Amino acid sequence: GTSSSTSSDGVPPLSSAGEEKKRGRKTSLWEKLSLGIGGAFTPLRILGYGALIVSFIILQKKGLFAVVPFLFGVSLPPALLFILGILERKEKR
Repeated sequence: GTSSSTSSDGVPPLSSAGEEKKRGRKTSLWEKLSLGIGGAFTPLRILGYGALIVSFIILQKKGLFAVVPFLFGVSLPPALLFILGILERKEKR
């Protein structure tokens, strides 16, 4: 006979993320750093914020700073990722 933890073909059933955490699955360091307010202070994000501030200062000093294009360029990648995330979530349903 087959046990309840495997299907008839011997493959264990898929489990949800919640079940994995109940079994003691450890969260990776990357998952911990990217979740919550603590994710805002990872080294890569701090470098990104620094580059953003430096580029703003340089453009401002040279008289080349234009607010609308700068904000458009900064907001485009997060907006696209948000839209792609929504579309991907709809496909999984």
